[in-house]
Amino acid sequence: MRIFALILFLNFLVISPIFGQKEDSLKMAEAFTKALSSPQEKEVYLEQALELKNKRNTAYLNEVYAYWNARYLFYTGQLDEAERVVVEQLKVDAAPGKKAKFHNILGTVNTLRRDYKKAISRYEEAVNDYESADNQKGIALVKLNIANIFFSLSDFETAYKYIHESHVGLQPFNDTVNKVNVLGILSISEAKTGRYKDATKHAKRILELSNKQDNKNGVALAYLSLGETALSEEEYEEAIRFYSQTDSVATIVRNANLAHLAHVGMLSTYVSLKNYAKAKEVGEKALNELNMVSNKTTEYVIRRNLAEAYAGIGEYKKAFQFQYAADSIYKVTSSMKNKEYINELLIRHDTQRKESQLKIEQNENLIKEERLKQQGWIVFTLVLVLLIAILVFVGYRRNQRSKMKQMKAEQENELMHALIDGEEKERERIANELHDGLASDLTGIKMVLSQTSQELPDGVLNALSRVHEQTRRISHNLSPLNLEKLGLVSALRNFVQENSTEQTEIHFYASKDQVNIQPVQHATLVYRVCQELIQNAIKHAECSVIDVQLMISEEALTINIEDNGRGFDVASKRDSFGLMNIRKQVELLNGELSIDSRPQNGTVVFISLSLA
Repeated sequence: MRIFALILFLNFLVISPIFGQKEDSLKMAEAFTKALSSPQEKEVYLEQALELKNKRNTAYLNEVYAYWNARYLFYTGQLDEAERVVVEQLKVDAAPGKKAKFHNILGTVNTLRRDYKKAISRYEEAVNDYESADNQKGIALVKLNIANIFFSLSDFETAYKYIHESHVGLQPFNDTVNKVNVLGILSISEAKTGRYKDATKHAKRILELSNKQDNKNGVALAYLSLGETALSEEEYEEAIRFYSQTDSVATIVRNANLAHLAHVGMLSTYVSLKNYAKAKEVGEKALNELNMVSNKTTEYVIRRNLAEAYAGIGEYKKAFQFQYAADSIYKVTSSMKNKEYINELLIRHDTQRKESQLKIEQNENLIKEERLKQQGWIVFTLVLVLLIAILVFVGYRRNQRSKMKQMKAEQENELMHALIDGEEKERERIANELHDGLASDLTGIKMVLSQTSQELPDGVLNALSRVHEQTRRISHNLSPLNLEKLGLVSALRNFVQENSTEQTEIHFYASKDQVNIQPVQHATLVYRVCQELIQNAIKHAECSVIDVQLMISEEALTINIEDNGRGFDVASKRDSFGLMNIRKQVELLNGELSIDSRPQNGTVVFISLSLA
């Protein structure tokens, strides 16, 4: 949770491209920069930038102006207007690599809005455009932004993957500022994923680079990374020392964001040390700083830890108030530990109230039995109300958890569909190139050689025919053109016939000639799953026979693929990439997959899909 403010801090630093060193473009950049740093004179500087654009009115200067104008609007909080400027500029034809910076800005705008689906889409557009221009530095910086999104989703493993690629991509370039930013995210992601040795190494590298450049912000970031690593390793005293150093340096350079993150880290550390008095002190300070560093996620973390701190010093009522406020701010699925902690606070608060009541009763030994009965009924009523409140709360949290689970599943399905669609398009493109390019060339060569009067070496034409046939088969496997025309059953039958050989006979049986699978992308996905299973058997099973059976009804489709090969240990291969990919695709179809295999006993794969 503490990472999110840091992500936004780094995210804003990487959206400035390098334009050609032309005098007018440099003056334009300077004018927009001054408009940001001197808002009281912004009209003057913005007018200067506009005059520079209109002076020559070239496509290049229009592009430069659009970028810096969108950047200015972004930093001044005018996100809708920044988006409008960028969208208009993207309509203009541009050379490869020129639109990437605008896609990057839109990605950052959508990240700030937490519309991560649109943000990822824009970042992918930026990467594609940078790749078309072989701009490796641009690709690396966009991957930093993608890593930031996965940080915000607490998917630290995926964040590590992208930030590591960004780190490697920046190595050939002399860009210390961005290298420091990337190393900061890399170091913290390594700490969060248990790579403590690498996390410490990269944090020290930040310190080394920043000291060389006298970059105090980088020094503060290095100490923050070391603090996060120490906290993850439960070296709490070391964590406090590094967070304190972060606070000192950040205060000197007036970096309120890093100072605030140091206070949040110290709060978490003091809570872990059970030093609740210090946790309360630094937590209240971090809470007050939210006026300068506004971030709801960080506020949730602060209030959550303050709840534990106040509970630790016995102020259960205030602890409950902070916990309740934290849940109100961040309405996401709570962990079981968090829910148990809330219940514990409620019970402890109720116990404290009962003990106080008991002391009053003990001091008032003249209280009559009827009064005691009335008090008992009051206690019973309060407990009953409390239990009802707990039940309502638990029901609400379950409902929220169910909604979040469903939303996550829908997002994963959308992403998987997008990946599959992209893969199919790429397969189709490669298949077309093989069919229209290489296959046609081979046909032409064969015709020329067959008509030549010169004697050819033995087997040349036969070899060409085999190569042509293999090319045609690969093309058809990549993009089954008959899938949409003839349907899934005929397409699979053709695939089986084309891949059946004397060494490996493939038998195909279908109870019907047609099966209705909607949408058509799902039929393609079923075809790909069967194709991969058959090809895996041919390549790895060392089998002589493969049986493929399709049992089709109006309600269901069952697929059975069996070979007499060497088999394998299913348990040891369960987490292999190939099986996980097949299992994920079957889950995407809302189907069930089972595999029965043992060494030297062949393999049976059973897939059941609902068509209702």
